[in-house]
Amino acid sequence: MHWLYKISTILALVLAIVTGGLYAQNCEETYPSGPSQEILISDARGNTLQNLLEIASQYHVTLARVTFESQPKGGNERILTVFETTDDKTLFPANQIYPDYGFNERTKVRHGDALINSLGRWLVYGDALKTAEAVSAIQKSGFKFIQQREISVMLLLKDFFFDSLSGIVIAGMLLICVSAALSASVSSRICAIQSIHGMHQSAIIFRQCARHVIFIMVSTVLGWLAWIAVGAMFWPYASPFGFAGIILLGILLSTAIISASLSAGVILIVRILVPGIIAQIKGQRPLRFLMTIGCFLTVIMLCISTLTFQNSLEKRQQMQHSTETLSHAQVFPDGFQLQLWYTDNDSREAYMPAWDTFLNHSLVTDRIRFSSFEVGCTWTDYSGNPNSTCIIMDPYTAQEQHLIEDTDSLKPVTLIMNTGTSWDEDTLKGSIIATYNFLRELGENPTIGSQTPLSLNKDDIRIISKNSDAQPNAFNAHAGDDQSQAPVIVMNPMLLDGVTAMAMTSTGGMIFTYNSREQIIEELHNDGALDLVASAVKPRDELWTRLQRDIQETAFFTLIAVISFICTIGMGIIISLLLCTIRRRSMFVEFIHGARAYLRFGPVVICSVALCSASLLTLLAAGRCNLVFMAIVFGLFFITVIITHIIYDALLRADSIKHP
Repeated sequence: MHWLYKISTILALVLAIVTGGLYAQNCEETYPSGPSQEILISDARGNTLQNLLEIASQYHVTLARVTFESQPKGGNERILTVFETTDDKTLFPANQIYPDYGFNERTKVRHGDALINSLGRWLVYGDALKTAEAVSAIQKSGFKFIQQREISVMLLLKDFFFDSLSGIVIAGMLLICVSAALSASVSSRICAIQSIHGMHQSAIIFRQCARHVIFIMVSTVLGWLAWIAVGAMFWPYASPFGFAGIILLGILLSTAIISASLSAGVILIVRILVPGIIAQIKGQRPLRFLMTIGCFLTVIMLCISTLTFQNSLEKRQQMQHSTETLSHAQVFPDGFQLQLWYTDNDSREAYMPAWDTFLNHSLVTDRIRFSSFEVGCTWTDYSGNPNSTCIIMDPYTAQEQHLIEDTDSLKPVTLIMNTGTSWDEDTLKGSIIATYNFLRELGENPTIGSQTPLSLNKDDIRIISKNSDAQPNAFNAHAGDDQSQAPVIVMNPMLLDGVTAMAMTSTGGMIFTYNSREQIIEELHNDGALDLVASAVKPRDELWTRLQRDIQETAFFTLIAVISFICTIGMGIIISLLLCTIRRRSMFVEFIHGARAYLRFGPVVICSVALCSASLLTLLAAGRCNLVFMAIVFGLFFITVIITHIIYDALLRADSIKHP
């Protein structure tokens, strides 16, 4: 067994362990504990969370959601929210540390409540057949899916080997094959001696194949044990036979079996089918064949490195956008946005008294904050200009956003206009009063059932200029909304009627600053308004969840990019060593005769440029060409090849002088 085969096998298994381990951890973070189904619901079509849970109970499956919640002490906590409907209640013990890879002591499991949003991503746990039937029943009941996927270890392993990520592992397998061919060829003399001593040819070949296969299997077992040791240090609660552990073990076994089979096949080919080739090279190592395969693998690795760096950059930009969005949301109060069910006039008449009661209790306990971006705002332009915008805000939120300095001296309505703009005070006050009176008449309509607002006149309105440094932020603003130019209406919450508050709540412009989900659920239940509310979400937690998912993907793709780049540099070193070995005599003669550097090192430069050009053409054909990353990867690859060639040439030259 040649030493190059041993090094190639160990290198390939290290790549498989690192790449497979990262993939397994990513699978565990995406699919905690291995669900059987994943669904993404975009529209309930009149169904409720209760309908969803009834179907799950009927088929004895468990529904779960993965989110992140911000913590008072900073950072976030990973929450696995489950609705357990199986007979066995021990699948996800509540308030316990989640026991698998990719998680730490800040991961908690809790049971869901009535205000969990039925839309979004759900994981379905249970028997594979029952979960498939449950998902089909959920879809037939009216829930609209934009994604449905069966989850299993075998499918995830298939995804791994059909993904570009597996190119790193496949490159390692090919390297094992090439080194196995080399090992078989250089052992010709040993095999000839064994044959002279009476060993049968089939026994010689079987013994050689067995030694190579056993080395792969033993190395795989040792690598898996090393991964378990690393896991025990970083994930002390993890099991090597958990969901992530089984995926990693599957990747390692697949890699080992494929590599062992290919190695044995290559040895059979070299020893039986092409003995003439071995005779023709007169016992020399098939370096040119190895060089050809190495160049092919190098082109693949150059492409993979460039693509993975480009993917990591895209994920990083996405993460930065999520970070900026979360930073922007830090000015929002820490509370819940309520998503309401659609109501017609009849149902609104039935629920509005309970809704008004809930609003009154929230006002008394100072639980309401609102900052609502309005398009077609009649508060500042009663003519009905569809392009007019404004932000309606409560005094405490305005003070937190540095729009006003003191809330005690405010009038019931304070209109903050942009600095440098001119306005007619009577016209603006008239628009505010007209809009307010219209809403008051709407609120007094008995079919609405809203509370009657307080009266408002021009003396209750004050108009001031906005501080140039102040930047208003609406809770419900979207990308592209020009909030900086929108006038801000700071309004006493007591002036709001139930219909306006309902409109703000529906658009996300109102936040209820209750301390916990249990507290707001209890208040809604006591006031009789719980049936009006579909779900309660924390804006910060939603953004935390999105950010953590982006961070996870960014870290994953960045590590893969680094591994790919290291493999590319390694292939460059191998190519340089092979070319230098092939041209050893020529370069020594050129050195003795005083040839210039461009003649001696011209072939390695041409080889490097050819490899980079082939990679460039491949990337252009794939439509994924990033000049910056190509320049970095190709440049470092070229420098590595040249430096290695110069150093190894000096070593070989010294060896030739010592041992001519």
